[in-house]
Amino acid sequence: NQSEKMRLLFDQLLDASRSSSPFSESICSNFLEIIIKELASERSSGGDNNVESIIRWIKLNAPDIKNVGEVADHFGYSSEYLTTLLKKVTSKSLTDHITESKIDLAKKLLTGTDLEISEISRTCGFSDDKYFFRVFKKICGITPRSYRTNKNTASN
Repeated sequence: NQSEKMRLLFDQLLDASRSSSPFSESICSNFLEIIIKELASERSSGGDNNVESIIRWIKLNAPDIKNVGEVADHFGYSSEYLTTLLKKVTSKSLTDHITESKIDLAKKLLTGTDLEISEISRTCGFSDDKYFFRVFKKICGITPRSYRTNKNTASN
């Protein structure tokens, strides 16, 4: 139900805005972005936007997603079907969408907060800091520390 989804998103936005967490501003920004995209897709799409909804849900919940099965279960699909569907429509695997969403959040936290990199790693859903560093470097081409330094230097 679309109205239930919007209510849930707004509730999560309110909860995040009341948080005293050092990265609550980044989280609120993410929620607002998702809400705006959700509203825009409601107005523009007359057809099936299920893949778009799945991708938005992944972006919103990426830190909590442990495996592809969780996403598939949430939407009532088998892991194999959902992986194939996303690959066909977006040219990216389900795992890629999850990982990229986690790294996108990490990039926002690296430049928008003073959190330790290990804390950012855990916040983004990585249980192993070394794995986080490896994945971040593979996707971004540089280490998280270099990313933080380069982005903060560029914005000054």
